[in-house]
Amino acid sequence: MILRGISATHSSSLTPACGFGCVAGALIALSCDPRLVSLLLVILIGLVCVGCWRRSASALAIAIMTLWVLWVAHRDLSRRWPQQRDGERIVAQCRVDSLPQVSGNGLSLEAECQQLRPADSADGRSLHLQLRLPPQPPALQPRAGEVWQWLLEMHALVAPLNPGAVDVERQWYREQVHGLARQKSSGFTRRLTAASPGLLQLRAAVAQAIADRVDDRDARALIAALAVGATGDLTRDQWRVFSATGITHLIAISGMHVTAFAMVAIAVARRVWRRAPFALRQRLDRERFALTLGLACAIAYAAIAGMSVPTQRTLVMLLIAAAARLTSRRIAPLTLLSLAAMAVLLLDPYAPLAAGFWLSFVAVGVLMGLGIAPLVEAQAVPGPREPPAPRMAWLHSVRAQLLAGSRLQWLITFAMMPCTLALFGSVPLAGLLVNLLAIPLFSLALVPLTLAGMALLPASASGIELAAPLWRIAERLWLIAAPWLQRAADWPGAQWHPDVGLCWLLVSPLLVLIVLLQIPLRLRSAALAILALPVFWAAQRPPAVGEAQVTVLDAGLGTSIVVRTASHALLFDTADVHGGEGAAVNRLVIPALRALGLTQVDRLVISGMSASRIIGAATLTSSFPVGDLRAATRWPSADRPVGVCAPAEHWQWDGVDFVWLDGGMQAGCVLRIGGGAGAALLSGNIDAAAEARLLNSGAALRSAVVVVPRHGSAMASSAAFAGAVGARWAIVINDGRATPAVAGRWRAAGAQWLSTHDCGALQFSLSAQPVTAPQALFDGPWHWPWRARCPRQ
Repeated sequence: MILRGISATHSSSLTPACGFGCVAGALIALSCDPRLVSLLLVILIGLVCVGCWRRSASALAIAIMTLWVLWVAHRDLSRRWPQQRDGERIVAQCRVDSLPQVSGNGLSLEAECQQLRPADSADGRSLHLQLRLPPQPPALQPRAGEVWQWLLEMHALVAPLNPGAVDVERQWYREQVHGLARQKSSGFTRRLTAASPGLLQLRAAVAQAIADRVDDRDARALIAALAVGATGDLTRDQWRVFSATGITHLIAISGMHVTAFAMVAIAVARRVWRRAPFALRQRLDRERFALTLGLACAIAYAAIAGMSVPTQRTLVMLLIAAAARLTSRRIAPLTLLSLAAMAVLLLDPYAPLAAGFWLSFVAVGVLMGLGIAPLVEAQAVPGPREPPAPRMAWLHSVRAQLLAGSRLQWLITFAMMPCTLALFGSVPLAGLLVNLLAIPLFSLALVPLTLAGMALLPASASGIELAAPLWRIAERLWLIAAPWLQRAADWPGAQWHPDVGLCWLLVSPLLVLIVLLQIPLRLRSAALAILALPVFWAAQRPPAVGEAQVTVLDAGLGTSIVVRTASHALLFDTADVHGGEGAAVNRLVIPALRALGLTQVDRLVISGMSASRIIGAATLTSSFPVGDLRAATRWPSADRPVGVCAPAEHWQWDGVDFVWLDGGMQAGCVLRIGGGAGAALLSGNIDAAAEARLLNSGAALRSAVVVVPRHGSAMASSAAFAGAVGARWAIVINDGRATPAVAGRWRAAGAQWLSTHDCGALQFSLSAQPVTAPQALFDGPWHWPWRARCPRQ
């Protein structure tokens, strides 16, 4: 019935235009200021008029989708917690809206909250918050669906912005989060209502059942992820292995899982229909019964798994394909894909902000639009001239399937390369081999065992335990597969990180299409050569001899500064803080190093000896090539030689001077780069006493740029020290809690105050010429909805 009024020729031209117009409209809206609705409304009404006059479906689709996404964005941004009220405490009534996850020493969860006190500032609107709770006794641990009253310390949505790293603020925007909160111990804490039965409670019950029956922690987390989409318990090392081997799409419940589940359900439904009474079979058509039951099972599976973007796309395509089959109509692949895109955008206007949206639609578009599967079946394995002997037929069949699967995997990886590079900055080359074994393992073993255990879980209520043996078999299979996946992830070339620029990313989809099409070999070879050219021509040019590029990363209460010369690189600290356990290295430092075009660090400086810095250094050296290490004091227990930041030690890299200054052993390492007024001073963690020591030592302190010591704490940045440095720009690495008096001292000494909390990562160059103002790497309009621009001085 859905497609009855659409003719084949009309739908083949109208529907794709509408689908692509909707995607274009969503992208326009997500890259604009949602508060300019009144100005954009006039333009969009003009587009509607033009579309109606010229009968342009694409113009109408662009206008309507842009208005829809802008309205949703304007509504969400108006509910965000304002930065002016950052740190304010409120009493709120919150309904737990997610599965609580163990995070560090506490719990993290999402909740819909209503402010109760202070009543004069409550506007009556609910807030979707990300909550962090300290360690709780069992009686006070919240569960999914419960309603609690808490005292909350509220914070605005500001997260670090660094090159190569995940844009957390974009994730918050995509998930419609309105603020961050930390629960504080108080007499207001109490459970108001217990959880009522629902989908979230069912997911929590399944996750708890898996936790009770599976012993191995990693296997338990994996099975819960495959069952209900609960990926919060997967470790950082597991995610690293999944990313390096290219099997992340198998972990998050994807369209492939939903489709396979629907196909199994349809096959089972057909067998059930055959065994049904004859009278019932006369009243029910077999295909209609099988399709209805299969789609119902697929919808239930997608819902219990969290309804991600790939599952939404799969459900829409399954529904449309089933409707076409029941109405005996034929749908072009492009029309089917376009209808799915329109449906997903109507259900989830922020879907283009999710990587799964692009990966899912591009992968399906490659298979459907370019006809890769028929190409593989027809040309991947040439048939033998004579039929094989019956006893060897199975061997030829296995060989043919392996070759066809290998070719298909290579073609999909090649076609997805521009999208993968644009989203993640790397291509998992190990996935070409690993997926040949991992896809059957997950699709034919782990996922069926997991789902069968879920289906048999109700039997345990009657005393018959059937789910546990199936999940233990899945656990055993994972324990067998995990070591070889680990070894594959540790291959030197497992993950390829090419240094390509924006122009290559824009042109590469067309070049990939030319290579895959059946056109003359000369054109395909030329496209392949152009496609490979930027790989040997780095987009990130190193500084010239005599110049140094300094990048101050947005590390919150940590510190991490990258100094790059023509042929060397120095990393000043690893951004780790107390309790970080090396997370900042994997999340922030290594992606930034790769985004800056670095393949190794010649010198790693640990500015102060603490457990967090030592763990951060160990994490970095185990994951990234590092030359020598320097620390504030001797490190006798290290497994490699570690030098000391000896005061007055001087060295030169590519015409750039480096010198250690004497801040005292307890203060840590202090480094001055360059010479004269064009120098930069990395002051580390020194306090007022160490500043006085530097002033009395007679060392040259005058610098154009200074990284403010101790994250802007009042324990440092004395007026005498600020005057002696005489910096033009004072950069503070902090989380927004710098003391205003400290900023006043540097401004009184003639410096312009720049904070990574406001600007994200900052970059400047040192050379014989006067130093130009540090530039915010993310000072662009695309980031407007998630963070205000760096303030101009």
